[in-house]
Amino acid sequence: MFKKFSRWLIIWIVSFIIQLLGIANQGVAFFWLDVGGIVLILILLLLIGVLGTKSFIAKIAASLGVGFITICIFGFTLFSTWIISFLFNIDFFITYQVITFIQCLFKNKQQNQY
Repeated sequence: MFKKFSRWLIIWIVSFIIQLLGIANQGVAFFWLDVGGIVLILILLLLIGVLGTKSFIAKIAASLGVGFITICIFGFTLFSTWIISFLFNIDFFITYQVITFIQCLFKNKQQNQY
């Protein structure tokens, strides 16, 4: 939870700096920084999956599995953001910031391994 929140806070601060420099609006900068971070993490996870295993089939399965899960989560976030911004007539980029902040508050479900 703390890792997610610290990542969100860093992106939020950098987006305000980008707005102060006059490059883009804060919401747009936040969105593209977050999308860029997701793409970067996805590429790194895929590279680890490909380079970290010995079997070629295991490499492909790990890469596709990680990629599919990440894309599904991101797609759900974008879809829910669009629905909420459409229903309540709120700016899409502000809604995206709020939804990603709410996602930071929830823990990942992990199984206890005893």
